[in-house]
Amino acid sequence: MILKMLVNGMFGRTWEIISGITSFRYRHLNEKQLINIEKNPDKYDLNDFIQATDDNGKTEKGFKDTYVYFQGWYGKDRPINIVSNLPVYILNDEGKTIESIR
Repeated sequence: MILKMLVNGMFGRTWEIISGITSFRYRHLNEKQLINIEKNPDKYDLNDFIQATDDNGKTEKGFKDTYVYFQGWYGKDRPINIVSNLPVYILNDEGKTIESIR
C-alpha cells in the first residue's frame, strides 16, 4: 500500500508519498486528544504534525478543523505516526485510492 498525504513544503503545499505500507490504522481526534498531542508530541512518538498554513507560515483557521492520527508500518516494521488536518489517502500498489482518511 501507499500513503499519499498533502504537506506544507518549501514551495507551498505538496504531496508526499510513502510506499511499502504493510498495515495501518487511524482515528479522528477530538479536541481534548488533539490538545494532549500538541502539548507533548514526543510522548506520542510523532514523525510529523501537519497543519494547513498560509504563505507566512501561520496556521489557517477553518481550512480543515478536524485532525486525524495515522499510524502505519513499512520496511522492517518501522512505525509512521502522523497527525494531520490536510488530505491523507491510502492507495493500493497500482496507485488507486482504497481509503480516504481525511
